[in-house]
Amino acid sequence: MTDTQWNPGFNSTRAEAAEEGRTHRMVESLDIALLTTNREGVITYANTNAAKLLGYAKPDLVGRSGSDLWGQVTIGGAPVQTDGRPIAICTKDGSPLWCHITSAPGSSSDETDVLLVDVTPSHELRREIEASEALFRSAFENGPIGMYIIDGNVDGILSNHALQSMLGRTAEQMNAMSFADLFPSDVADEAGDIARQFVNGTLDSGHVTTTAFRSDGTEIDVHVVASAVRDSTGDLIFAVSYWIDLTTRHQLADRLAQSQATFESAFIDSPAGMSVRGPDFAAIRTNPAMHRIVGKPEDTTVDPFYVSAEDHDFWEAVQNIRDSRSTSFSRELELLRFNGDTVWGLATVSGIRSDSLLVGFLVHFVDVTDQRIARLRLTELVASKDDLVRSVSHELRTPLTTIVGLSSELRDRPVDFPPSERDDFIRLIAGQASEMADLVEDLLSVARSDIGVVQVEAAEIDVVSTVQKVVDTWEAGTISMSAEGSPTAWGDGFRVRQIIRNLLVNAMKYGRPPCLIEIAETDAGVTVRVIDHGDGVPPGESEAVFRRYYRAHDPVGMPGSVGIGLSLSRQLADLMHGTLVYYRDDDKTIFELCLRKA
Repeated sequence: MTDTQWNPGFNSTRAEAAEEGRTHRMVESLDIALLTTNREGVITYANTNAAKLLGYAKPDLVGRSGSDLWGQVTIGGAPVQTDGRPIAICTKDGSPLWCHITSAPGSSSDETDVLLVDVTPSHELRREIEASEALFRSAFENGPIGMYIIDGNVDGILSNHALQSMLGRTAEQMNAMSFADLFPSDVADEAGDIARQFVNGTLDSGHVTTTAFRSDGTEIDVHVVASAVRDSTGDLIFAVSYWIDLTTRHQLADRLAQSQATFESAFIDSPAGMSVRGPDFAAIRTNPAMHRIVGKPEDTTVDPFYVSAEDHDFWEAVQNIRDSRSTSFSRELELLRFNGDTVWGLATVSGIRSDSLLVGFLVHFVDVTDQRIARLRLTELVASKDDLVRSVSHELRTPLTTIVGLSSELRDRPVDFPPSERDDFIRLIAGQASEMADLVEDLLSVARSDIGVVQVEAAEIDVVSTVQKVVDTWEAGTISMSAEGSPTAWGDGFRVRQIIRNLLVNAMKYGRPPCLIEIAETDAGVTVRVIDHGDGVPPGESEAVFRRYYRAHDPVGMPGSVGIGLSLSRQLADLMHGTLVYYRDDDKTIFELCLRKA
């Protein structure tokens, strides 16, 4: 094209103008976009198609630099080299336009004709394809899941690094194997059949969980998902299979199942109480032993491991676990049984965490009620034995003081005392010596009982005369005795007297007069009741009085009791196959000895 096409002031011959006019009309009639540039790259001509393609009016294109449209690509005086690839052209509104460009010399030596072919749709489609292929390539090469591509002949053509590592094979080894070669013989036929279904078009996708071979011959558990890629005619181009190694998962599942079974067995069969609690310490599960310990039925909705909100130390320790200041704690805890009784146990509370998140608590509870009672009893026993030493010392010192004092007076000044007074001294010495002998006998009997050598020589005895011998040792009028007839019983006279003496000592020390002894014969045997009018022992301790070293109270101003008389008396009664009991009857305190009939 020449300048006369757009410059009316240019002089030319009529023939040249006519020729250029015909050329202009021919170019306008073609469905192509045409631009003409001069040597400086300035646009000197644009046809209607070019203006429409670029979004400009034709006059707006003429005089514009071509670099405004195609950037640094040089057009003018030489063909454009684009290596067959489209280049980006700038439109008026800035929207992307991709064109193939062909340039050729113009009608004059100073001009270049530029033909623009819009390939934007195909170029964008190609770019999408390339992006998709790049994405698949990245996933294939770098993905953690094994991937394997087979062709229409069911031969491997490509495998990724994850699958090669999973199966312990190189890329060359994988590509040389068929799909069925990857599986043990017992599943190879099934795998081959699935692959053939992909080829013949009866299957487009599928999955299977099975075993596969590693290069060293070991088997692994795998889950394989496959899908087919077909052409427009439905023929298989290739099939992609995705491989997931389930071996570790199955091993962990087996370990989890074993762990759960072990815990379940320990939880159900444990003799110790166990309770699984939530993060809020609400009960989730409680084992049978815990229900047995507190005496609550397993189907009850009541929490057997209930700790009062008033136990601030316990709940503070629980909060410490929540706050990760500790992982567990142990303490002796008092719970209530279903029947209202108290049960003591050693409770160990441990936090259950998953990835440092507290998910609950596990409580172990061991019943230590018996041990606690035994410990308290032992403490009492040790204290009682200490008191025993003090009491025995006092009990022996009192009569010894009397004996030593009076005997010394009789020895040193016998003529200073009249016969009647000397007789009183002798009687007191004999009485105190007898009291000492009785105490020593009790102590010896207790010692023998501890080693199981207390002897009882049972025979038929006259109960009234046996008891009377004990009464006669007391001051006249101190004790009243009544009897129905002269009953006989089976027993050891010496041990019966020892029992009655201890009962009378107890009545005189802790009771109030009058003191009575009643002897009667019953269908069960012969009973001897020692009665006083004191306050008796506190309620609920009627059996405790027969426990060794037990003392309900010590009268003010009197020495502490040794605490062995009643315990020894019951033991002696048992050895004679009799009984000794305590009870109250109105204002009376009664100890009743029952002996078998002779």
